[in-house]
Amino acid sequence: NGLALMQIAAETDHWSDYAAFKRSPRTFYVDSAAKLSGGGKSWKDPFKTIDQALAMALSGDTIKITAGTYSISQPLQRNPVISGGWYNLGKLNDPAKFQTIISTRIIASSDASFIGIIAGAGIKSTGNILKMDRCAIKNIISLENCILKLQHVTLANATINKDISTRLDTINTLFVKKDEVDNNLLLKRESPAIDKGVIFESRPFKGVAPDLGFHEFAGDTIFVSKASGKPGNSGRTKDEPLPTIKSAIEKASQHDYIIVATGKYSDEKFRSDKPVSIAATSSNGAVSISGEMLFTNHIRIDSCGFNGETTRLILRSNSSLLQHCWFSKCKKALSVTGKGATEIINNTFSQCENSIETENQSEIKIRNSIFTECGKVFSTKEISNISVSHTDVWPKQSIQTISSKTLFHFNPLLAHPDTVNLHPLPHSPCSFSGENRGYIGAFAPLRESIQRIKNNTPSIVVHGINRQHMRTNAKVSFVYKNTSKEDYCYATIDSNIFVNGTEIYEEGRYCFKAFIRRDGDIICDTTIYLTIDFTPPEIIVPSIPPFSIDDWKEGHDNIWEKRGSGVSSQVIVKDHNLLKKDIRINGQKSKSSNLTINNEGLYTVNVTAEDSAGNISRELITFRLLGKTKDFSLRVLTPELIDSTSETIAKLSGYINSPHAKLLINGNPASVKVFAESTYFDTTVKLQTGINKFEIKALSTVSGNYDSKTVRIVQDTSKPRI
Repeated sequence: NGLALMQIAAETDHWSDYAAFKRSPRTFYVDSAAKLSGGGKSWKDPFKTIDQALAMALSGDTIKITAGTYSISQPLQRNPVISGGWYNLGKLNDPAKFQTIISTRIIASSDASFIGIIAGAGIKSTGNILKMDRCAIKNIISLENCILKLQHVTLANATINKDISTRLDTINTLFVKKDEVDNNLLLKRESPAIDKGVIFESRPFKGVAPDLGFHEFAGDTIFVSKASGKPGNSGRTKDEPLPTIKSAIEKASQHDYIIVATGKYSDEKFRSDKPVSIAATSSNGAVSISGEMLFTNHIRIDSCGFNGETTRLILRSNSSLLQHCWFSKCKKALSVTGKGATEIINNTFSQCENSIETENQSEIKIRNSIFTECGKVFSTKEISNISVSHTDVWPKQSIQTISSKTLFHFNPLLAHPDTVNLHPLPHSPCSFSGENRGYIGAFAPLRESIQRIKNNTPSIVVHGINRQHMRTNAKVSFVYKNTSKEDYCYATIDSNIFVNGTEIYEEGRYCFKAFIRRDGDIICDTTIYLTIDFTPPEIIVPSIPPFSIDDWKEGHDNIWEKRGSGVSSQVIVKDHNLLKKDIRINGQKSKSSNLTINNEGLYTVNVTAEDSAGNISRELITFRLLGKTKDFSLRVLTPELIDSTSETIAKLSGYINSPHAKLLINGNPASVKVFAESTYFDTTVKLQTGINKFEIKALSTVSGNYDSKTVRIVQDTSKPRI
């Protein structure tokens, strides 16, 4: 019996590593097309719902699910592994092709692993480790003190709400958002996904796939060459390029890439409503475009030059990106009138009368760019939606419309341009090798050779301590930066000299102090407190087994039983650095630590406690109440026991003071809703003319007790006679 109880505790609390003997992991199978009576142990006899599999699965078990749309009505417990994308009796597994969609929000009350599923309504969890591989997630992800590990996962228009203690680990993960124009999804710029060295910043793709690759969202390529292009060419290969950018725009479909070869493209006047990308074959400013170009959809332009008084680029899109481009001697270089955000990165505006025209609702983000000898940087009355960083404007008096708070200099390069070259000024805080460097081609060639000013202020950096409370050994070391040979650097632990690199392995609270002394004076110091804690919180629930077995006995199924009175106890958690605790009764969260249960039934009390170091304790208590403080009873709320109506249907509702009750109306089973200590029913019945009699009977599935009530309803549709 002792070994069996240890094994039960290990399985229910997923501490199987400490079990007296190991349990082999099992696999359950789910198919939405199956019968509700399926056993779930093979593909030939699968469960119909995921809830059925979750009720049977223990820690380490796997639930395999075929393609289809499913719902989950209960929190995930006992560390399940949920695998989707299965087809043809488990012979095929392709989550992208055979999509397993969970339409309800996933609430994880324990650690969980997901493989090849689409979470259509988001995820919520507190204090758990969640692993996701080849999945797609929509909607909101709410995490508190969790570790979320994503591998080959698509976050489709999803928002991650997490606290400071939650850690996010990503491998080949795509963050995407919905495009309001054509309902496609665009890859967000903060996405860490990189495929074969190509960084996708706003590349559109159609549909959501759990594991996206380059081929799934790249459009076709169209080639343009001033030297070798002909009007009759297809433009689909380098050997048959088109002669103008206008002809490529006319031929392009949505999301195509237009590759422009070196040359001067004049009189490029057109209007485009297609979301495309235009890029030069080289980034040295060898592509020069003149004319008036209007884009009404999102556009990406890379490494192109715009030159001449009449040249004008107009953007009326939801979101656009200009990078490594240059504008020279334009009266009105760039006009932005779209409501979305336009990003201008690594661009040069030279000798332009009006560099950027914008409307009040337009949002513009400028980064790593140069404005030199321009009449106006911005032509607008309101610049609240404009942000400028890592950018230089020369001369300074040309930034009349920008407040000093908006313009942020980060190692700016102050230089004077002539027709071709860029000459660094003597007072520039940055310099580059060589006296002259070409400025056409934007900031990219300058960024490689800039030598940033070093910070010579002494500082102290600590290694080996990643949080104030730790549940691991700490190998602490201090690094003293920007010090001289005459400086004296040392550290202490609890006022004793500390040897750098010493490993701290005993529990306790420590105070580290590090100093840099110069000529006897302390010029830099830091203080860090560290608590090492390996002990998880202690959970005690008095008066309830296994903490107390007085007045309790083991039932036929080894569950503790009590007859004759209810349960009154309190959940006690002992820990000096308790961070949080969670108490659930029959899966429902309890706001109080006091437990008072009077009604008969089978009860499960799940307590989880975590301290500031991350040590977690879990206690799962299951017991059965047979005797009652309150007798097993049925109460009818509507209608009265005797009632009359002219309607053809009537509503019967009420409750039973037990969570384990079966309800019969005239001998037929009725649907009920179960709460922590009661069972509620609300159903409709048809009426016939005359007296209708309904016998409502409630049966206890725990003790066999029952209670019944009889309701009489008179259905009368005849009018009174006068």
